[in-house]
Amino acid sequence: MDEQIARVIATISTLDSLSTFEANARQRDALTDEVKRAIKRRAGEVGRHLVHEKTGLDLTALTPAEEKIVEAVCEFLRIRKEQGKSATRTLDQLRNRGLIGRRKQQLRAQNQRKAFRHLRRPIWPTFLTNKSLSITPTNSRIARFGIRGVR
Repeated sequence: MDEQIARVIATISTLDSLSTFEANARQRDALTDEVKRAIKRRAGEVGRHLVHEKTGLDLTALTPAEEKIVEAVCEFLRIRKEQGKSATRTLDQLRNRGLIGRRKQQLRAQNQRKAFRHLRRPIWPTFLTNKSLSITPTNSRIARFGIRGVR
C-alpha cells in the first residue's frame, strides 16, 4: 500500500469520511486487499471512539468477550453509516445496560423469538390438514355410522 494512502486513512476521523474514501478508492480501482484491511482497522478505531463518546463506557481494560462485542458494535456502526441510518437504539442500550448486559438482552430476545415461532406452528392434527382426508359428509364418522343430525 502506498504511504500517501496510509497517511490519508490514518487522518480520517469519521465513519462518513471513511465510507466516502472507500467509495472513491473503489471507483479508481485502488481498493486492494491491503487498503480494505487498513480501512477496516481504521473503522474499528473510529467506531471505538464513537462508542466511547456516545455511551461514556471505558473501553481500555476489556475482557476478550467485551472486546469482541465492541468490535461487532463498531462494524455495525460502520454498516449503518454506509446505509445512511443511525444506530442510536444500540448505543442507548449500551449506555443503559453496558456491554455484557446488552448482549444478554439480545440473546434473550432471540430466544423469545424462537419461542414465539414455535407457538405460531399450527396446532391442528395432520389429518385435518391433509387434503385427501378432508372432512366431508361421505367420509366423516357421522356419515360412516349413520348418525344423522336432528332436524
